[in-house]
Amino acid sequence: MKIINTNKEKKYRCSFRKYTYTPFDKKQNKMKKISFFVLSIITISLLFPACEKDNIEIVSQDLSYQLDPNYISVNIPDTFKFDPSNIIYLAGQTEVNFSAETDGTTTTIKQGHSVSFTVNMKQSLDKDLKIRLMKDATLLENYKGEGKDKYFDLPESNYSIPEIELLANNKSAEITFSFEEISSLQKAPGYLLPLRLEIVDKVTNLKVSEEKYYIFIKLDVEYTRNNISVADFIEGVNFNQSILFESNYRTNLLRYLKDGDENNFYNSWISENKSDYLVLKLPEEETIKGIKINSPASNTQLGAVTVLVNENGTFVKHGEATFAAIGFWDPNSLYIKFTEPVTTSSIRLENFINYYNTANSTYIQEVNLIK
Repeated sequence: MKIINTNKEKKYRCSFRKYTYTPFDKKQNKMKKISFFVLSIITISLLFPACEKDNIEIVSQDLSYQLDPNYISVNIPDTFKFDPSNIIYLAGQTEVNFSAETDGTTTTIKQGHSVSFTVNMKQSLDKDLKIRLMKDATLLENYKGEGKDKYFDLPESNYSIPEIELLANNKSAEITFSFEEISSLQKAPGYLLPLRLEIVDKVTNLKVSEEKYYIFIKLDVEYTRNNISVADFIEGVNFNQSILFESNYRTNLLRYLKDGDENNFYNSWISENKSDYLVLKLPEEETIKGIKINSPASNTQLGAVTVLVNENGTFVKHGEATFAAIGFWDPNSLYIKFTEPVTTSSIRLENFINYYNTANSTYIQEVNLIK
């Protein structure tokens, strides 16, 4: 409701006259009280409009407002949900990672061939319970790891997981996963196996956890040919002018790798992290017998490096070269020889390690390929 005061300047004070009376008898006193109350109400109703002498005008009025019936609501569930079931679950991590190397004949898993998982139960039973881990491809839909579309399915012939019994009056047991026929696991980038915990014989009021019921087995496979060795010298033609050097670090120093100066400490490309790499790209395929690297005889000397060769568009590891210390008066040339010469358009060097301290920088003054 809106009101407008149309006469704001005229204001008057009002006062009420004080009335008194004297009672004569009990009945008269009661009647006088009623009369006085009625008279007071009438007097006040007459005087109030005259108090301020303001003229009040109603200019608009909205009577359509209604209280929202949902303004106050109480959500009361029909029943209080409580699940009294006993729970069985997998303890620990939800993914186990293995890494392997293969040369096409032999595959070696670095972390060993098996792993055990702990299965727990909230309350023990009065009888033995059979449980198992079973392959379940539907679990891959919720897999959070990287590259699930690139990894191969692990064949059933390449692993074993025996059923186990969780003995009566026990709350815990171990279940073991093992790789089998390991040398047949040669596909890069590797294999991925999703497993689900299951109860073999159903038990009343016992169920598998809805959260801790799965495990992923991931095997990364790196192909390596074991095709390099360290040599004192390699016969052949050294060249680097046709090489295009690429790296993820200190690209402004790459020009020094083929400036012809094999001894200038200050004209060096520098590696400071294990993640640094150096790629030697050729304009066309060449048959390469080895690599010559010049590194200073100081605390910045190269101690080890990993060599990969481009084979049909994929860099394949050919091995790791580990060097001896260079004497102060010795030539600063380090030679890496391919046991079988490689025909390729590019070679990648990575995982540069300083001879004296892995935390130190590694300086490389010149790089040549030998054909």
